[in-house]
Amino acid sequence: MHCVALNENGNVYTWGCSDEGSLGVLEPAEDGFLPTKVTGFHPSQFGPNGTDGLLDASGKLLPFEQRPEANILQVAAGNTQSLALSSTGDVYSWGSLKDNEGRNFREVPPMDDPRPKISPQDLTKVENGDEELKYLQVPRGKNYYPVHLANMPGRVTALSAGENSNAALLEDRTTIVTWGIDLQGEMSRPVCKLTKTTDNELIIREHLTPHPVHWAGPALKRTVLQLSCGGWHLLVATREGNNQLCVYSSGLNNHGQLGHGMRQGENGLEQIEFFDGKDIEEVEGGYHNSFFVGGAGKHLYSAGRGDYGALGVTLEKGAAGFFLSTPARVPLVYDVKSQGNISDPSRNCIVEETIDEDEQPEIEQVAAGSSSHHVIVITKNGDVYSWGFGESGQCGQNRRDSSQEEADITLPQKMDLVTKKKVSYQIKYASSGAQHSAVIISTSDSFGQKL
Repeated sequence: MHCVALNENGNVYTWGCSDEGSLGVLEPAEDGFLPTKVTGFHPSQFGPNGTDGLLDASGKLLPFEQRPEANILQVAAGNTQSLALSSTGDVYSWGSLKDNEGRNFREVPPMDDPRPKISPQDLTKVENGDEELKYLQVPRGKNYYPVHLANMPGRVTALSAGENSNAALLEDRTTIVTWGIDLQGEMSRPVCKLTKTTDNELIIREHLTPHPVHWAGPALKRTVLQLSCGGWHLLVATREGNNQLCVYSSGLNNHGQLGHGMRQGENGLEQIEFFDGKDIEEVEGGYHNSFFVGGAGKHLYSAGRGDYGALGVTLEKGAAGFFLSTPARVPLVYDVKSQGNISDPSRNCIVEETIDEDEQPEIEQVAAGSSSHHVIVITKNGDVYSWGFGESGQCGQNRRDSSQEEADITLPQKMDLVTKKKVSYQIKYASSGAQHSAVIISTSDSFGQKL
């Protein structure tokens, strides 16, 4: 329920719901309704880069808050946590991570970070008897400013945020580490079970500290092409040592979102055999579903929960609980009705053999979001398609009827990229939230002049 944005100068802005420190500022502008700049990206001397860039002219270590703030290259938003990746491979986090009882946990600030560990607002709650101090002390509570994850085992090149866990790819392009609160095996490694009596040091060591994931099967030389956190699952696309493209998944599988043709969860990254030979290079995790792109960017597949139309393969809304545990093709250009009589329009209506492959556009980006039930796809030729849960208008199709039956979109539908003032625009990047979408656009007037 919050947004994190990055501008071309490396500045980070947040807006939306400010619960649990997710905006990274003590007092967001207009209670989060307006974008607020996030500051405080100070690197620790104990991080992967050591004291590089942290010394003054005489070689002495700069005081923490006098150290130059990191230049941010990537941001990500989870449930109530936010992440940022710097140009030097450092990761910063703020907000909190929740367990299945709603308890808040957070990463441990580095030893050289002198900033208060509890916000003034929370201390006031303690003084007024509205909160117990033990629930606000690390690792409980929230970080309301960017905390450098100094315990990261190496420099990071890519990261992703799920509902309550995170994943990062190290610079060797082989090692994936995860951290957060693991509830369903989404961190792809053994962790202790969380209870009300679990020792805090054990939670820090096994959940909140980044550790490498476990791969099912024999150890292979592989290069990670992409990783993506879904709600409670993890997807990874790789190139193996034999140059074969493979896809792996782990975590919650109650709707078949892992793509293994069954609904049994996985605690380690298990290869999806369905994708053998399909050359998948892009993966995107949704709340309870997954999306995969192969075929030189023209073949899109989906698996998981589909009762809101989020799988993009039904003519009508599926029954409550409808899912596909085996991935199915999702053509962006396809006339379902031309296939003749459809016995069950609420099930998969796509006949893969009838897809006109020449008509399929090449995909630039798939945005599903770890908290969403809708999908936005941007193609390389500038077209944009959306489908899924749309009751709050998050599909961007400008539907006037706000009833759920009319708002949900079950098949990919091209968006009309023209404003009310007849100004055309292009969507360059999209992100799907729980009940909203955010896009980066470029606009031009009727003469083709950029505005």
